[in-house]
Amino acid sequence: MTAAMQRLLLIIIGSIGATGQAGILFHLLADCYPYKMMSQPPSEFYLVIAYVGGLASPIAAVTAAWWLSAKVKVISALPAVAALLSPLLFLLVFAVAHLVAGVEMRASENFDHTTPLDAAYGFARSGLQLIAAGVGIGALCGIAVKALSSQYRRSAQV
Repeated sequence: MTAAMQRLLLIIIGSIGATGQAGILFHLLADCYPYKMMSQPPSEFYLVIAYVGGLASPIAAVTAAWWLSAKVKVISALPAVAALLSPLLFLLVFAVAHLVAGVEMRASENFDHTTPLDAAYGFARSGLQLIAAGVGIGALCGIAVKALSSQYRRSAQV
């Protein structure tokens, strides 16, 4: 397996992981309780965050992971770095949107007395769980691709 093919495979794996994580976080904000039921801030606010984060976070994560992995010359870390950055960037979009909109985090005008702070904690917990799982799986994938690439090179030399 050539270095270019190995890099492409790692980019594809990292892209799938980062996009999957963004898709899960998008689904949480767009379709799940409490975000879909909120009135303060409204559910449309969370839907906008879902669209922006769902599009921007995987693209930025894979681009940054590719750049960092090439800079440090540890290309096999690309899937793990992408899996770290995608939810992290989505959480950043979430936090910045709340700051820019001036959301009162302790307001409880919602029917079930859920505050935006409660919703933010729940979203952050989901994002951190995705980071933990994604980094582990991404690291295993990077190690597997590196091992397969080394095995392929050894068998090609014989």
